Amino acid sequence: MNKLQRQKSLCMLLLQLKVIAFLFALLTLIPALPIQAAELADETAFFENNIRPILVDSCYKCHSIEKNKSKGGLFLDSRQGLMKGGDNGPAIKPGHSAESLLISAINYEDEDLQMPPDDPLTPEQMGHFETWINGGAVFPDRLIASSKNAESWWDEIEPESLLPLSSKPEEVIDHYTLQKLRIQSLIPAPPATETAWLRRITLDLAGRPPTPSERNDYLFNPSKTRKEEFVNYLSQTSCFLEQQIEEFNWLLMDGKKGKLKPYLQTALGESRAWDQIFKEIILADYSNVSSEGATEFIKDRVRDIDRLTNDVSVRFFGVNISCAQCHDHPNVTDWTQARYYGMKSFFGRTFENGGFVAEKEYGQVTYKNTQGDTLKASLQFLEGDAIKETLSNWTDEKRKSEKALLESLKKEKKPVPPPVYSRRSRLVEAGLAEGQAGYLARAIVNRLWHRLMGTGLVEPLDQMHGDNDPSHPELLQWLSLWFIEHDYNLNGLIRGIVLSQAYQRSSAWESAERPAKHLYAVANIRVLTPRQYATALLMGVTSPSDWQNNPDPSSPQHEESLKKAFKDLSKVRSWFERPTETFHFSVEEALQLSNGEEVQSILFDSSAVGLLNTLTEERDLDHCIQQAYLHIYHRTPTEEEAQLLKSFLNVGKETFPTQLKSMVWALLTSPESRLNH
Repeated sequence: MNKLQRQKSLCMLLLQLKVIAFLFALLTLIPALPIQAAELADETAFFENNIRPILVDSCYKCHSIEKNKSKGGLFLDSRQGLMKGGDNGPAIKPGHSAESLLISAINYEDEDLQMPPDDPLTPEQMGHFETWINGGAVFPDRLIASSKNAESWWDEIEPESLLPLSSKPEEVIDHYTLQKLRIQSLIPAPPATETAWLRRITLDLAGRPPTPSERNDYLFNPSKTRKEEFVNYLSQTSCFLEQQIEEFNWLLMDGKKGKLKPYLQTALGESRAWDQIFKEIILADYSNVSSEGATEFIKDRVRDIDRLTNDVSVRFFGVNISCAQCHDHPNVTDWTQARYYGMKSFFGRTFENGGFVAEKEYGQVTYKNTQGDTLKASLQFLEGDAIKETLSNWTDEKRKSEKALLESLKKEKKPVPPPVYSRRSRLVEAGLAEGQAGYLARAIVNRLWHRLMGTGLVEPLDQMHGDNDPSHPELLQWLSLWFIEHDYNLNGLIRGIVLSQAYQRSSAWESAERPAKHLYAVANIRVLTPRQYATALLMGVTSPSDWQNNPDPSSPQHEESLKKAFKDLSKVRSWFERPTETFHFSVEEALQLSNGEEVQSILFDSSAVGLLNTLTEERDLDHCIQQAYLHIYHRTPTEEEAQLLKSFLNVGKETFPTQLKSMVWALLTSPESRLNH
């Protein structure tokens, strides 16, 4: 953090310490504030994912410049049109959804003004529009649709122009990011301090802050390769596996408990390749003992094949094709309605039988085009020609026998054997075919990059199409090719990203204007996930002596100390929301941290032997403050911070414990603790 940021944090800390009661009362009166300083809210992604598709599907047929339709004098395909409005005035008032006519119309508040007229939006969709308007109603210009013969950005990159695949990923990352900065005439931020890097890397790889034992082990390691050694150490810890399971469960299952986690525990614990994980999840084969539990991904979605189709496209291939369900995508030439139903056809024969995922050998997906014609869908991947199939002849007699078998297996609570011919297996073949495998590789590379670097090389994450150029096309292409070449090695890719200079840069920017996130000139500040912040709170209140007795981070005693510290992890993580592109720090979180009974009992129980007890017995105020900073912030206090806290703690013996508790609370709940920087 730079001097200005430290001064701001210091002022905030002083306010927290001296006027805590007033601050809490004030918090109940103000709305949650977006984290604008850290540039964490991606309004463009929110608009493209939640607003534009509804406008295209439900509004443009009557309110579009392109279609030359302006019912009521209103155009809805630009921000200017919304602001100008129609016969009834401006459609939106940015920042004030309650005063916007558009909200009144979609909520059907006026019987003479109801939009869409025949198909009301869902409550969730209405909420998206309110969030969008309250956030300023960002309305980016339309993506420029390519011509039918235009190449995708990845096809325009000549393989010979890329650095050799024998290069180290971290070196390639630095080559292409620095190349971009030179073009922009930008000098990157210096490396983060050793303590800042240590906290960042441990939070990212282990899902928790470093322990005092790990901090000492790293800082006193004289080796020139100590960063590589520490990354290797973290990659072998149980916390690394737990963090991987956590993040991939969010990617695939939106964080649902149980469900896919047992499978991820096995697959990630064995360091299975990403293409193998993809294959096992899509095939959902109950006869494969090694992939037990992989069926949960499809099982969770099998009752809604459209959802299953789009979720597979988004989570494995980085492509949200839901807009093409009703019509050809207005901005992406390749995303046609035929392509959408071609993808759906891979799952058109999938169904549930007695709680098990099953698949038939016959069945045809049909759809109506925009002209109202009923068409048969052909099997199609996201690109390339339709897949040729030999249709099997299923007589009425065979169908009758199949029905009897399904009923019998349902009663016996047994899975249905895989079909001789499986369309889902054809999807696996298509997704891993030479050339087309780029979708699977690019999508996971982009997601891991987003997780570790704060923004994707392609944004939004589900718009990985040929017209949406990455910030660093050559870098994304190289990483994807390297990933395929190295057998879809997830851990190797993660290691390459975190060992790059780009990852290791300071998050402080001394100049007035901070560079755009996608340039990676300075580390992007990120909100901690519920798991990360929960572990930070729980470790922050442990006794330093718990770790001093376990100097070796690789010892069983160190592992036991972590388990002891995290015994209430599931409770504490439930206090917080998973950060998204439109994340807000809520009043509920502030009130929970200040007044919650569980917070007091778990973090500040006076009967527990923890940080507060250790600091209370400390007679030297300077040492007391230094211990608190090292234990919670993983750094020493500045002289100004030390003086401020010393004057705050320099009170009578009777009030000292109360003041000390306020100081610890303020450190634990400050921005420096809540963010990864």
